[in-house]
Amino acid sequence: MAYYLSTIEPKNPDKETRGRTTWGSIDQSVDTLRGKPFQVANADGAQLYLGNCASCHRYSGAGTGDGYYPPLINNSSVGAATTNNLIMVILNGVHRRTNEGEIFMPAFASNLSDEEIAKLAGHVLQQFGQPQLKVAAEDVKKLRHIADVELKDE
Repeated sequence: MAYYLSTIEPKNPDKETRGRTTWGSIDQSVDTLRGKPFQVANADGAQLYLGNCASCHRYSGAGTGDGYYPPLINNSSVGAATTNNLIMVILNGVHRRTNEGEIFMPAFASNLSDEEIAKLAGHVLQQFGQPQLKVAAEDVKKLRHIADVELKDE
C-alpha cells in the first residue's frame, strides 16, 4: 500500500507552495490601537478584528491553550491558497458537533458589510495567513449571495 501511494501524483489544484498550517505569526500590530477611539464607519481590518474576533481568538491570533478557541496562526482556513473558505466562515460562522463536543463560531453576515468583511479577512490573511492574497468587497458580495441562495433552498 505504501509503495502504491508513493507512485500516485499528488493533487494540488490551487498550486499551494506551502502547507496550509505553516502560515502566520503572533499579531503585534494591535498594540498600536490601544487607547484610540473606535469609529465603526472608518474601522480598518485590525480594529474590526479586535472588535469581533479577538475576544475568542485572542488579540495575538493564538487562540486558547486548550484549543476551545482555535488559533488563527497555522490555521488551514487562513493558510489556504484561496480566500473563499475564510470569507464563508466569517459570513456564516461555524456550528457542528464532534465527538469532543460542539464547535461554534458566530456568523457575522448580519453585523458586517461586504466592505467590512473584506477588511477583516484582509487583516486576518496579512497577520495569520497568506499575506499576498487579497479580498475585495465584491468577493464577499458574491459569496454572500451564494450562501443566501443555499439557505433559501434548504
